[in-house]
Amino acid sequence: MYTTRKDFLKQTGFALSGSFLPYSKIFGNLFQASAVDTSHPKDCVDLRGYLFTESKIRHDNAGDIFTYCKNVTDHDTNDPLKDVFYKGDKGSCTTADVNDCRWSDAHDKKWLDEMVPETTLKYKVSYPKSANQTANGHDYQNVRLPCIILFHAGGFKECTPYDDDFMETLLKEFALKGFIAISVSYRTGRLSDSSRTSAHEQLATYRGIQDARGAIRTIMSRHSGSEAFNYGNFKIDKNQVFIGGASAGAAICMNVGYLRTQTMVNDTFPVDATSQLTIEEALGPIDADYYDSNPMDALPVIRGILSCWGALRMPKSNDSGEPVFFLPDGNVVTNSQNPPVIAFHGKEDRTNDYDDDDYQNFINSTTTSRRKENFCLLEAKNFIIKQPVLDPPEAFVKKGSGLNIYNILKDSRIDRFTLLYTDCDCGHGLDDMKIPYLSDYSSGFTDDLNVTKYIASRMAVFCQIIMNYSSSSRVHPPANYTSGTIVSRSFFVDCKDDRHCVLDENGNKTYPEANNCNLNNLDTDCNPPNL
Repeated sequence: MYTTRKDFLKQTGFALSGSFLPYSKIFGNLFQASAVDTSHPKDCVDLRGYLFTESKIRHDNAGDIFTYCKNVTDHDTNDPLKDVFYKGDKGSCTTADVNDCRWSDAHDKKWLDEMVPETTLKYKVSYPKSANQTANGHDYQNVRLPCIILFHAGGFKECTPYDDDFMETLLKEFALKGFIAISVSYRTGRLSDSSRTSAHEQLATYRGIQDARGAIRTIMSRHSGSEAFNYGNFKIDKNQVFIGGASAGAAICMNVGYLRTQTMVNDTFPVDATSQLTIEEALGPIDADYYDSNPMDALPVIRGILSCWGALRMPKSNDSGEPVFFLPDGNVVTNSQNPPVIAFHGKEDRTNDYDDDDYQNFINSTTTSRRKENFCLLEAKNFIIKQPVLDPPEAFVKKGSGLNIYNILKDSRIDRFTLLYTDCDCGHGLDDMKIPYLSDYSSGFTDDLNVTKYIASRMAVFCQIIMNYSSSSRVHPPANYTSGTIVSRSFFVDCKDDRHCVLDENGNKTYPEANNCNLNNLDTDCNPPNL
């Protein structure tokens, strides 16, 4: 009897999707390496297992929480770094009953009684302990470690903490694998308009981009230099910085990673002809002087991005094709722009639509109350988003999924290493599924915790590949990069049991790299567009 590969994986608990064997319940312990004083993940034999033991890492400790905004003792309406707190978005964890520009206490309810004030922007660090924290701790003086900076989910709504279960699991897993893992809080608060996009939602996204860039600069200035910030308990290798996130947090990372200039960002926030302010005038530049770092400092080269069901803003007006907007400056594929990405995306996602179709479009609000905003801005003027044509609905910007960015990065003019994992039964996130429990990305696991660990292991191997890539002619590995004899690039659709789908010259579907693939048993609805 024919058994599909996914059924086989579920029966055995293996996770052989893609080009490398990732985290496995059965094999995980076989690949664990002993903790060594100067260990570095890129030198580890196999990052499917752990480089450090739990006793050798610092995780979930209030002493490893730091603020990254400027040292303002009273965040009030005169502070240019305004938090936005809408009455209509207050959520269940707050008691505010008016719109306000004060700092909200709802970003994180976990550490209210700790030393770090709640009304600040914070980041929380998990990392291998240093030699001055424990016997035989890691020697950061001689071997700095790579860093993964993460941004949480929540759709920019209030009451979405930066230390949710998904983030906490990732932090711990990455620390065990030898990374300095950081979870960042950012300003939230937005008013929605059903299926349309409001001005408030667009402003929230822009604030997230500002905060992410400010947090990354601050983290790098504090923890990658020679000074001993926080007693020098950990030191970041500034040449090995990765970012990632889930949902809204993944969108922030994608926007930071690929919208590399103020002009590119502005192009994805079009305003109406009657608007008194552009997005930049309304909230300040993307590299604003709101944070404990120099806004003139360049961001580090982002070596790679983890996107968990995220989306990338891109303008609709470019008829030459999506990659054109992202072409590297000077059309040079060898530079440091457009980092590699590993994306996990559910095909049933209706928040950030997976398929490249009209459902990805931002359709702007048409009601005055949702098209216009003059609240918590730098000036008391109106910010008005562009008015769409109603019939048919007109779009100016779209939300590119993991599928879009895969196709963009493998374009020969950009040529970046990219991985995409598609779960045909999964919606938005791990809990959004049609029939429990199917959002496993073919890992074989039946619970959120182990699927999250699996994602962390895939990301760790992805980072390890990039860190070990060496070339005198380019910064990032190319799309068709091979690691030894293994093809590193992968497109995996779990209900299809193959890596690459293509159309032949007659428009027929072919499966040149199918593994034990019975074409009669495949779900044709899961076929991605021409890859």
